[in-house]
Amino acid sequence: MDADNKTQFILGILHAASLTVRVHDDYFTMHPMIRAMILWVQRECGKKENKWLVRDRERVGEAPAAEKWRDAERIALEWNQISDLPEAPQCPNLIFLNLQVNKFLRKIPNGFFLHMPHLKILDLRDTSIKELPVSIGNLMQLHFLHLSGTRITSLPKEMAALVNLKYLSLESMKYLRTIPDRLISGLRELQWLIMVDSYSGWREGHTLEGGVSFEELESLKRLKVIGITVSTLVALQNLCDSPRLAPLTHWLHVEGCPDLTMFNIPSMDFHAETMSRLGQIQLHAMSELEEVVIGNRQPILLPLQELRLSSLPKAKLVWRPTFPNTLLALKIEGCGAIDRLIKLEGEANGSGETVITIFPDLHTIVLRRLPELKSLSGGERILNFPSLKTIKVEDCPKLTKLMLVADGLKEIECERSWREQLNWGDERTKSFQHLYKPMYID
Repeated sequence: MDADNKTQFILGILHAASLTVRVHDDYFTMHPMIRAMILWVQRECGKKENKWLVRDRERVGEAPAAEKWRDAERIALEWNQISDLPEAPQCPNLIFLNLQVNKFLRKIPNGFFLHMPHLKILDLRDTSIKELPVSIGNLMQLHFLHLSGTRITSLPKEMAALVNLKYLSLESMKYLRTIPDRLISGLRELQWLIMVDSYSGWREGHTLEGGVSFEELESLKRLKVIGITVSTLVALQNLCDSPRLAPLTHWLHVEGCPDLTMFNIPSMDFHAETMSRLGQIQLHAMSELEEVVIGNRQPILLPLQELRLSSLPKAKLVWRPTFPNTLLALKIEGCGAIDRLIKLEGEANGSGETVITIFPDLHTIVLRRLPELKSLSGGERILNFPSLKTIKVEDCPKLTKLMLVADGLKEIECERSWREQLNWGDERTKSFQHLYKPMYID
């Protein structure tokens, strides 16, 4: 059994014995001695003590001195307060470098990557860097590059030298405006490209001016998975019409699109023959969008698992009963016109209270900054969520009753002030009172 498998095995035993506590996804809390033991095993019981440089989550303000990098094969310095890095560390054996979540790291020295010939994994996500040094082009063996959440505005042309790169994440890079022509098409081994909530300056038509063309992405023969952002109707249509890119799209982020007033999920653009693997859609900052319609008058299967709506000032959510539903998570934030969770198309007034199920697999609902939200029901009909486990509510001042059926609900994460304003005289609301817990900010 190798060191990684031993570590996973031991972690499983410790968790079963309640010596670790899962706090979120893959994160655990544990006693410092337990953590030290796990790291010791990961270093092959001390045999690779000098080859593992681990200072993660220690809130250190300085990176280790350059001489400590020389023998290292793996360096993990994530979740610290590091602001400066060595100028040009000699790292002939380094294959793994993790610097993620060092918020004070704003600049990487120009020569930092000059002497890392075998580096395969580089994680810089959620640092505050605004540019990559030109020495990034020296990392010709790099397989994995994570730049998500950085403040980078332009990718350097030297990245085209990363000919062995297989995974590139540019997610949540809100400042990224420039990608050099033919840079992406030069990454011929690329298999995963994640650009959700990121660059959207796609070239439209046959002009040679403007941003990156979809043809560059289409030329990547090994590409298997993409997440992409579009900000115009032309770009959205071009993506949906691409027989190469549409089936590879797993995450779609649509923003801007000033002429769009209605968005149908699924539509004929999103049927099984095109967006056959589309698992997440996020609609963001679309000032004229009035309706997000879930469903189609002609049943069309779409494997959508997560829908996110954010900063849509006019939009409301509408459901058509023909939709074969696979939705697992619904997240709505900053949508000022939403007064109830969802409008049911063809809803009859005065028909009396009935209970219906429209999202049979939904397990998570997140509601944030919805000033007009008053109801989680569908008007006259009460919504049943048989698989719902978690509701998160933040800054929804007019939501005072929980009019829904959710027999499997495990928790309601919320602000204390919202819990105190609930109408405890309502029987449905009162039935959930044992499920409230403080809001976890993710």
